[in-house]
Amino acid sequence: MIPVDQEFTNSAPGDCVRACVASLLELPLAHVPNFASAPGDDQGPLIDALQEFLAPRGLYYAETAVRAADLPDIAAQYLHGHHLLIGQTPSGGRHCVVGRAGEQVHDPHPLRRGVLPIAGDYFVVGLICHG
Repeated sequence: MIPVDQEFTNSAPGDCVRACVASLLELPLAHVPNFASAPGDDQGPLIDALQEFLAPRGLYYAETAVRAADLPDIAAQYLHGHHLLIGQTPSGGRHCVVGRAGEQVHDPHPLRRGVLPIAGDYFVVGLICHG
């Protein structure tokens, strides 16, 4: 994993997912599209665009919600490498960081505030897997 910072920090759509994927795949930011710019109000178009980007590389994306209290146990059993960790910023917006074994290791936003559990209860853990 080579940390890559996001380009768009104060505008919608942001590109934290783009920066985290670039970090995990060790690619320059310019070689990864901004998945958040996919049309639509929900996360479906973003995930579809991410899958479309990963497929030619023999990869796919999978995610699951994990209760914050369960994350250490889940990480010890299943999360031995890098992954995406999606949560809530201190100001309340959604944000994506790079995790390793359940711990936040790279926040692509220049403020480096990391993420908190969504609604105080859960994180979304995203994995890039070999297909």
